[in-house]
Amino acid sequence: MRPRFAIGSLVSLAACTIAGCGPKPADLGAPPGDWSALAVAIGDAAAVEGDGDGAVRLVSGERWLALRPRSPVARGPAGTLALPHAPRAGPDGLWVSPQTLERLLAWARLPRPEPAAVDRRVLRIVIDAGHGGTDPGAIGPGGTQERDVNLDIALRLGRILQSRGHEAFQTRPDDRALHPDKRDDLNARAMLSLHKGAHALVSIHADASEDPTRHGAWTFYPSAEDKGTGRPVREAREGPLADVLARADPRARGVLQAALSDEFVRAGIGLAGAVQSAMIRATGAQDLGIRRHPDKRLRVISETPVPAILVEVGHLSCAGEEARLADGAHRQRIAEGIADGIEAFFERGH
Repeated sequence: MRPRFAIGSLVSLAACTIAGCGPKPADLGAPPGDWSALAVAIGDAAAVEGDGDGAVRLVSGERWLALRPRSPVARGPAGTLALPHAPRAGPDGLWVSPQTLERLLAWARLPRPEPAAVDRRVLRIVIDAGHGGTDPGAIGPGGTQERDVNLDIALRLGRILQSRGHEAFQTRPDDRALHPDKRDDLNARAMLSLHKGAHALVSIHADASEDPTRHGAWTFYPSAEDKGTGRPVREAREGPLADVLARADPRARGVLQAALSDEFVRAGIGLAGAVQSAMIRATGAQDLGIRRHPDKRLRVISETPVPAILVEVGHLSCAGEEARLADGAHRQRIAEGIADGIEAFFERGH
C-alpha cells in the first residue's frame, strides 16, 4: 500500500513549481566580486533598456542586442554575439563578467554605418500671396491688412522650401497686383504654375468673419466641377499630355479632360489634408478642417493644371488671432507647417 502523503507531496510540489516557488534568478548566488552591473559599466557606449523578464536591450545607434540572464548568446537583428560568460541577474539588473563587458564594449564601439543618402525629389511649388496692390483683403480690428500677412508668410514659405532643396516661385514677390483687372490678375497667378512646370500651387490667405470670436485655420480645394472649367486643363499646350489631348478624338478628349481634372482634385484634397494637419501641429491653431471652396469663381485654384489649395491661416477679424498673425514668430511657424505638409504629401508618392 502506497503512503498517503506521497500523492499529496507531489501535488504540493507541482503547485509550488507552477506558482514559482523555486529559486529566483537573483537567488542563484551573488555575482562574483569582479563582475559589474551592465547599466553602470557600459557607460556612454550604449543605452541599456529593460526588455521584460529580466532581459535587457543594449542599444548603440541603429543597432541593438538582447541579453538574457543565464544565456551565453546575445541576439540582435544583425545576428548573434557569443559571450564569454552568461550574464546573471543581480540587484541592479544584469551583471556581466569583465570579459563579457569587454566584448560588449567592443560591439558598441564598432564604427556606425553612415546613413544612406536619400534621393529626395526636388519640388517646384508656386506660392500665391493673396490680394496685394490696391486690394488689401481683410483688415483686422487693429488695422492689420491681409495682403501684408499673406506676403510675409508666402516669402517665408519660399525661403523654407528653397533651404530644403526645392524650387519656389512667387506670384507676387512684393506688394503689387499682377494686373489691374481682378479676373486677369487671378488668371495670371494660376497660369504661373503652367509656365513654371510646377508640382503644386499654394495660395496664402487670412480669413474674416462677421463673428469677432471666430478663429482658426482651414484649407480649401476646388471641386471636380470647378477644376473641369480650368483653362489650362482645356488648353494645355506643353508636355506629353498636350500631345495626347491634341490627337484624341473630340469625344475622347472630353473624357480625358474630365479624368485629368478629377485626378487634380483628388490630389488637391490630399494636399489640403497634409498641409492642414502639419500647419495645425506647428501652430496649435484651432483646426477648422479642409473643404471645397464655396466660390466657384476662385480662379487661382480652379484654373491651374496642377493640385492647388487655398490656405486660410487664421481670422484677422478676431482680435486675438490678429495679434498672433501680426507676430513674426507665429508667421514663421505657419510657413514651416505648410512646408512640412507639402513635403509629407509628395513623400507619399504623389
